Amino acid sequence: MADDQLSILVDHYGTKKRFKFSQRSTVREALETMGKEYKVPMESIYLLYQSIELAEHSSLGKVFPSDRVELAHLVRKDAKTPPRQGRTAIDLTKRYYGYCKTCKACVNARPVFYHCREQDGKFRLRRPEPIDLCQEDVPPEQLVGECLVCNTIDATAKVRFECGEEGSNVAFLKLVRCNGSQRVACMMCQEVKERVFVFPCQSKHSLCLDCFSTFCKVALGSYRFSSFDCGFSISCPGPDGSCLNSPVEDPHHFQLVDKEGVFYQKFNEEAVKPANLSPSGNNVMCIKCLNEITLTSGANVQPAPPPVQVPGREYSLTRLFTRQVTKQVTAPVHRSKVTCPNPNCKATYCLSCKKAWHDGKCPDPTQQEPLYSRFKITPAMAAKSRWTEN
Repeated sequence: MADDQLSILVDHYGTKKRFKFSQRSTVREALETMGKEYKVPMESIYLLYQSIELAEHSSLGKVFPSDRVELAHLVRKDAKTPPRQGRTAIDLTKRYYGYCKTCKACVNARPVFYHCREQDGKFRLRRPEPIDLCQEDVPPEQLVGECLVCNTIDATAKVRFECGEEGSNVAFLKLVRCNGSQRVACMMCQEVKERVFVFPCQSKHSLCLDCFSTFCKVALGSYRFSSFDCGFSISCPGPDGSCLNSPVEDPHHFQLVDKEGVFYQKFNEEAVKPANLSPSGNNVMCIKCLNEITLTSGANVQPAPPPVQVPGREYSLTRLFTRQVTKQVTAPVHRSKVTCPNPNCKATYCLSCKKAWHDGKCPDPTQQEPLYSRFKITPAMAAKSRWTEN
């Protein structure tokens, strides 16, 4: 396909055909071609995409988000419907993302508006203004329109999302945003990536998807996930006060951590535990491979070092002599080291505090290090990662 071409799959009342146009072509030119193919007058049809009637003077390259469109509807004008004059071209290039179980990845998600038959998607919104489906609560008046299946005039639409590649339903990820225009830096690596994860804190701190995966793995392995009103989750690692109570409410976002689903399975296992804080007994969760290390799983457990003998001197106040003696001195560290049995991992942990192996005393659990400090996130770095709504 040429660089300036569009491929559009069009459904006209159950008959689907694919058309190719130049991105410079207008909607009116596309309607003329479609009308000839379907043998209907151009004046009696209009093109419906994402429940928005496209203005005839709009260029296809400006209203379609990619060079391959799945799916637009060619609809006959109803004589009972008032003339739709004055409709302006709107921006349909806003990208949404979802998790597709078929692709096992974060994919471009296409919103489908419907009223009475979920699979049809034949619904015309009354208002031509763009709708931001990532906002917390979409005003109901923005979803009012006409159902082209049952011909209900003042119907309220429901919304589902389809995979842009497979066409199957996907889990909508409203916290994943397209960073093409804002160019916000990641709070951890400070790089500008195409897609970012925006936390629901007041500052709207963002992470690139790679750093979000790293953050989730470390947080789950160090027992920083906890119970909120929305369930078992984690808050923003930013340094602001509002970050501490800004949990990720939709757990589908955690499916982005790894393609194999190992993290999401471990997350669900931890979520149903009574404490929701740490593995049971002496078990330790490996941060690197997310295996739960048990004392019976073949882990290499090194016991605490025994008392050692050191030379010393014994002094007597009643006798005028000194002599060499051997004293029993306890080793300064009373901890056991456990090694992950995974041959590709071999990470070591302390059984006392269930953290990575360290020298000296275990850290005080009441003085837990803030996550932003652990990831070396400074206030200046956090300020660069703030997402602003369009």
